[in-house]
Amino acid sequence: MAAVPVPAGTRPAPTRSGRLFSSPLQDHSVAALVQINQCLPSNLLQFRESFKPPVPVAPPPLSSSSRLCHLRKSQLVESSNSSQHRSSLCHLRHLRSTLSSRVRPIFVRLVFSNYFMASNAREDTQSNSVAPNDNEVEVQSNANPTSETPQATDNVSTPEGSTPNEGDNKTHVKSAYWEYFDRLKVEGEWKAKCKFCKTVLSANPRNGTKSLRNHVDRYCKRIKVANSRQSSIVESLSKQSQKQKLSEDGFVFDPSFTRKCVAEMIILHEYPMSCVDHHGLRRAFASMQPTFKMPSRNTIRKDILKMYGDEKQKLTLQLDENDSRVAITTDMWTSNQEKGYMVVTAHFIDTSWKLHMRILSFCYVPCPHTSEVLTETLMKILLEWNIDRKLSTITLDNCSTNDAMIDGLLGRLDSSFLMLGGKLLHMRCCAHILNLIVKDGLSIVKESIEKIRSSVLYWTATQKRTETFVSWCAKTAISFTRKLVLDCPTRWNSTYLMLETALLYKAVFPRLRQKEPQYKTVPSNEEWELAKEICDRLKLFYDVTQLFSGSKFPTANLYFTLVCKIKVSLDEWEISTNPLIANMASNMKKKFEKYWDEIHGIMGVAAVLDPRYKMVGVEFQFEKMYPDPTECSKQVDRIHQLCNELVNEYTQKMSSDVSHVSVGVGTKELNESGNASSFGGDDYMVYLKRRKMTRSSYVNVELDHYLEEEIHPPNDPNFNVLKWWKNNQMKFKVLAKIAKDIYAIPVSTVASESAFSTSGRVISPHRAKLKQDIIEALMCGQSWLWAPLGSKGLNLDLQTFNDDEDVESDQE
Repeated sequence: MAAVPVPAGTRPAPTRSGRLFSSPLQDHSVAALVQINQCLPSNLLQFRESFKPPVPVAPPPLSSSSRLCHLRKSQLVESSNSSQHRSSLCHLRHLRSTLSSRVRPIFVRLVFSNYFMASNAREDTQSNSVAPNDNEVEVQSNANPTSETPQATDNVSTPEGSTPNEGDNKTHVKSAYWEYFDRLKVEGEWKAKCKFCKTVLSANPRNGTKSLRNHVDRYCKRIKVANSRQSSIVESLSKQSQKQKLSEDGFVFDPSFTRKCVAEMIILHEYPMSCVDHHGLRRAFASMQPTFKMPSRNTIRKDILKMYGDEKQKLTLQLDENDSRVAITTDMWTSNQEKGYMVVTAHFIDTSWKLHMRILSFCYVPCPHTSEVLTETLMKILLEWNIDRKLSTITLDNCSTNDAMIDGLLGRLDSSFLMLGGKLLHMRCCAHILNLIVKDGLSIVKESIEKIRSSVLYWTATQKRTETFVSWCAKTAISFTRKLVLDCPTRWNSTYLMLETALLYKAVFPRLRQKEPQYKTVPSNEEWELAKEICDRLKLFYDVTQLFSGSKFPTANLYFTLVCKIKVSLDEWEISTNPLIANMASNMKKKFEKYWDEIHGIMGVAAVLDPRYKMVGVEFQFEKMYPDPTECSKQVDRIHQLCNELVNEYTQKMSSDVSHVSVGVGTKELNESGNASSFGGDDYMVYLKRRKMTRSSYVNVELDHYLEEEIHPPNDPNFNVLKWWKNNQMKFKVLAKIAKDIYAIPVSTVASESAFSTSGRVISPHRAKLKQDIIEALMCGQSWLWAPLGSKGLNLDLQTFNDDEDVESDQE
């Protein structure tokens, strides 16, 4: 007889002991049940069908052996009284003797233990109990209420006259609703007291448990709150287990996925590839999954290169599908192996108006590093990524080699695909220009701050001197919050930080002179005052550099106002009464005029496209920069003319795109309508669309309409320029297209230079033999894999292999 499949989600009925008969079936349960089903005779069907189905829900269709497990115990006892059923039981005993020794215990567990336990249950229910006392008797339960409302039969209750054992609330109580109540007897009548709201209900065994069920399901709010809390906990744990695939039935171990995770771990956190050969790591993985075979170093290298290829293909597709231009930053770096590497970073804004930064290449450049070699290398990268026709600008440091490289690129790139024919291609790094300006100014006051530098050097030379300095800070009632730092001659911002920190402990240095005879370079009060003035001036440049170095937010709209602020400040410092400050400002102004005598045109357009400034803000800043009205008007007209040229260029490009799309679609529609021949066919329709998009009035209307609108409040702390243009892109289609391309332009090469910090750890002295392909895969792969994680709030600076520190917990 064929076995009937058991429906999914069906559970056998529990026994008196609360265990399922199928619980001991572990190793050979399936094979045993199949053999039992095949051996059951036909007359066993009469034995099975003579039982009535359980009330009120009929049992699901099961196989013959499983059906015996679900029969009501009372029905089994009643049926066994008949001779027909006794003969069937004898036949079952005979069938047990014919089964194999492996299947026989399972058969006995399923059939005969069910029969005898049912007989014992009938005997227990027919026995008489001791008469209860007249006094109130309360029975406490040790069981906790369940989180879900039980599905129990209401007409099953405790027999009249039975006395439960003390401390057991479940004695002779079959309804699961009793889990919420304590049974007690008041004046000879059984009562049920709610454990949550202390309500006392009648609990006569003859009336069933309907009143208890109504109280739990409808009236008691405290039970509902407790059940909802417990259900939410169970639901959250269930979701978490499903998410992590830790369910006993749903988890499937995939070795290939684990290998991919190991490769991703090495890329993200800069682990050495040799870590897969370490005994500790192999033992840790074996303890979690003994069947997993840890890949070797060569295998994990292949996995990293494969992951690099897959991610590169995804990024290439993303750049191809994105309709905005791409801005490039590039720089050169020399490793500890004395090898030169070029890093190329792409910046673009996607269709959701989110700014992205990705490292496209980290390649080895052989010597000599001439402009021709650099041009050839960069051009190869642009063609490989298919962005040579989508460039907006290239941001570079200020050196003659980079200037020559730009000239070489302009000769090889198609100027028709560049903004204004390539006039705006070269963008100088603002952070580098600020560095040159400040260094020229500090060269004038270098000797005036020499004693402060010597003092910092003296008290940071040894650990003992540092401890002495800290102890004297406490004696002077000055909290030691920042360590003394010595500046680096090639980094002006380190000089600013040195002066800023030393000024905090100005009162400590004279007292140390009394204790330490060898300390003789104590700055005078005049030198401290000069250092404070210099520090106040440098703070402006330090703050501007921090803003220019951002890569997670647009910096193009900040360029114009900050550069104008520096120009105005230098003019004010130049007339200072302090001759040293005046000379410093004069030197800085010369360097400023060398690079920023004329504001970069595209940065002026970026200021106009900022709804907080527009043309009014540009005029306001130019009036402060150029006191001469003629010169001021000239600069304003130059920016306004540049805006008009960009709008005209983008309008023509958008109209040409419309015409290319319209040719194929419009031809079919016109041919089907039959009206094209009388008006000149397809060419006439294309001409009408092009004329509508390129008319000059359209350009003037959109640009003038934008400029005539009220400016956005300049002091709005929650303003986001990308979000504003996202919400208004349908209103100003051409201007939104220009804004998307311009606001992706970085004003510094810090994004590329930050990759050198990572490369210094990847190409460490202990990993000096890595080949070029794996170095590029590690550098680029980290940038690509961290991009989606960074949007979730994870910090790459705290996730590297070399960074480690103790974290003291507040609770031990």
